[in-house]
Amino acid sequence: MSKNSPYDAPTILEQRLVYLADARVLVIDDEPAIIDAIEAILEATVDRAGTVADGIEQCTSNGPFDLVIVDKNLPDGSGLDTIRGLRAQWPDQEFILITGYPSMDSAIEAVEAGAFDYLPKPFQLGTLLFKARNAVAKTRQNRHERSLVAQLKASEERHRALFEASSDAILMFDAASGDVTAANSAAARLFGYAACDLTGLSRVALLHEPTRELIVEAESPQARVLSAMRRDGSEFPVEVSRGKTEIEGQSAFVEVLRDMSDRIRMQEERESTAKRLRASEKMQALGQLAAGIAHDFNNLLVVFMGASGEITDWISDHPEHANDDLRHASNELWQATKSSRSLTRQLLGFGRRQVQSRQMLDMRREIDQVAHLLSRTLTERIQVEIDVPKNLPPLLMDRGQLEQVLTNLALNARDAMPEGGRLLISAKTTPQESGQASITLRITDTGTGMDEATAERIFDPFFTTKGPDQGTGIGLATVYSIVRSNGGEIHVESSVGVGTTFEITFPCSEFEEEEEEEEEEDFPETTSMPYQDRVGAHILVVEDHEQVRTFVERALRRAGYTVSCAPDSEAALALVESEPCFDMLLTDEGLPKMQGHELANRLSNSHKIKVLCMSAYAAPSRPAGGPSLPFLAKPFSSHRLLARVREALNEFAGDTH
Repeated sequence: MSKNSPYDAPTILEQRLVYLADARVLVIDDEPAIIDAIEAILEATVDRAGTVADGIEQCTSNGPFDLVIVDKNLPDGSGLDTIRGLRAQWPDQEFILITGYPSMDSAIEAVEAGAFDYLPKPFQLGTLLFKARNAVAKTRQNRHERSLVAQLKASEERHRALFEASSDAILMFDAASGDVTAANSAAARLFGYAACDLTGLSRVALLHEPTRELIVEAESPQARVLSAMRRDGSEFPVEVSRGKTEIEGQSAFVEVLRDMSDRIRMQEERESTAKRLRASEKMQALGQLAAGIAHDFNNLLVVFMGASGEITDWISDHPEHANDDLRHASNELWQATKSSRSLTRQLLGFGRRQVQSRQMLDMRREIDQVAHLLSRTLTERIQVEIDVPKNLPPLLMDRGQLEQVLTNLALNARDAMPEGGRLLISAKTTPQESGQASITLRITDTGTGMDEATAERIFDPFFTTKGPDQGTGIGLATVYSIVRSNGGEIHVESSVGVGTTFEITFPCSEFEEEEEEEEEEDFPETTSMPYQDRVGAHILVVEDHEQVRTFVERALRRAGYTVSCAPDSEAALALVESEPCFDMLLTDEGLPKMQGHELANRLSNSHKIKVLCMSAYAAPSRPAGGPSLPFLAKPFSSHRLLARVREALNEFAGDTH
């Protein structure tokens, strides 16, 4: 035998070992001898079937097989029909048709029926082995390919599920045309299209970025924020992450898009909150500074007012020695002192340390009164309009503070309209989510307006756009502080050349009114008043500011009182222990080591003594479970001092000295 003969022993052995050793073979033939011969040639145990029915039963019960050899002519049917039926049910299984009547027509029929090969009887050893080996290899290849296809399909289904289940929008673009080739449901919802309608759209119709930039930036690992457009034409920000891939030999880009609208809005809200917090902290710090300055200045004003009062008394007692120049100088001194007092009140208001007298106010009436007062300062070219309904709920607030807010805003509007214009003051009730109503106050002018940079700083203390001699820069800062101290909110809207609107929201309150503090006199009067009912009363003055202490002592002694002085609470307690016969304690609230109301409470518990507190800040705290202490706000004149002392000494009916 030649080296290449199919009967060559090593080749046959190789064929048997490699391809047929573990192959499962079914032979359907009605001649047992044929089956025996096939089994001998293949050197493998084969399953047997003598009829079509047996063959189908074998395939159903014991299949699938690696090879099915079928005789063309069977007792109960055609081998060709059998191959057709079995292949339809087991498409990966390969078949060989055998026949004792070989012909070209039979071979063609076998191939058409789905047979892998055709073999005439009698068999040649090498031919049978060769064709059986190839058929088994083809069956296994079919099964492997089907497994790969199934795995690929499962993988595709998994990726499709991930593609569709993603909460982020995913778009796939053709690199050449920039058209959408695939889009998931999230992308359809994001852009307002059906998923099928997105396919074929140009990328530039969805994202404001040319496709050429996409190519340049495709490998960039960093996401970018772009502007996107929905089907209805509305624009929104998206974060875009992109990557490059290849599909069927064509370059493509995959982009993952995430709507940034909520994130950007939340970021803006956080930045706005942080900005307001920084502004609030800055205002608080500056308010403390301003209040501290006002406190010290108020103490000095006590001395100024006292000196002014003494000069007035001297002029009244010695008219023959007082000329017009001296009277004019005295009046100018008093007017300057009043102006300084007004400034310190603004500073205290800005620092929220001003003495307040909160009461239920009729907003409409208060606005009408302020508008009447403003009519004297506003030019005729400014038209003032009031739009306030009569049924507004009352507002619990200090009347002076409300007037200060309205006046400052109105005067700022006046200054913004040098050529005239329209000033509108309106108010309305606004319901809140909490169920509690609020009052919204709007002051609108048609003046020069402000740019954004100016509007952002408008409430900063000492910031002003006016000339050096035209504004202090604390008016609007004081307005802001007053509004916030009363639980309100204030916002400004302004456009250059259009005008400005200040909108203030105050919560409506049901708290009880606070007792209104008595107003101070307009001009110092002589101190020669009838205090004979309490002349000789012993008063303990506790004040850490030496000049104020000296003025108070001098004023009281001139009025006929016996006075002892102490610079602090410790010295005061020592005086009381050594001389426990005081009728009244006149103490500053802001003492070192122990506050004035604490000293008053301590002495009131151990001694029968009247109390009057004075302070450059607000009234002292109300003792727990007790009444508020009589209070004298700094700065004060000697007339005001003596009047409050007399009231405190005669506080209880029937009490005599």
